[in-house]
Amino acid sequence: ICEQGLMDLLHRLLVAVGFSEDDLILECVMVVGVIALCPEAAAMLAQRGLVTVLAEFFHEKQEDDEMVLQLLYTCHCLLCHQDTREVILADTQVPEYVMDLLRDSNKKISAQASALLLLIGELDQERARNSGADPRWAEQIRTMRFQLHNQEWIAAMRREEQGVNPDMWMETGESRDEEGFVFHYDDPDDLAGRCWGDQFEHEDREILMANGGY
Repeated sequence: ICEQGLMDLLHRLLVAVGFSEDDLILECVMVVGVIALCPEAAAMLAQRGLVTVLAEFFHEKQEDDEMVLQLLYTCHCLLCHQDTREVILADTQVPEYVMDLLRDSNKKISAQASALLLLIGELDQERARNSGADPRWAEQIRTMRFQLHNQEWIAAMRREEQGVNPDMWMETGESRDEEGFVFHYDDPDDLAGRCWGDQFEHEDREILMANGGY
């Protein structure tokens, strides 16, 4: 089927985004995911440029939860094969889009994004070892996951240092969003050298470093 024009049809339908209905685009993304399960067919996806076309949909269709979930699944399938994996890691911004999805309010999307980033990080490191080059995405992914996993913990430490009673904080409904504080520190390997000011006492900083921030 792929050799009889299916790839060309998919490419035409996906490229003509302005002329295709969202339901049709979703069906095309699902078909690509099925095709990607076959190693020989996956190589054809890379050759015909379908992988790069799909990558753009993360940005263009980011408000469509069903589309995003299907794109995450399809990308997972594409990462299973060398040809399509190379395109995603070297020629697209898919990992960056997926990192943004870690904060998505839809729990299914954030969970799928987290699982996909684990795979991307592992494959990126393996690719770097084989090529002798530095990883392109692994460090960014590690930093992002560090920030998100420690966000609530650091926020709680900050409130404790300021003498805020946790029960009072819950009663007043104060926002749990402490991004202004958490995301300022973007290098988990350099926490010891940061100027923390009055946020933590020396003992608390030692605890943070001893436990790796988790």
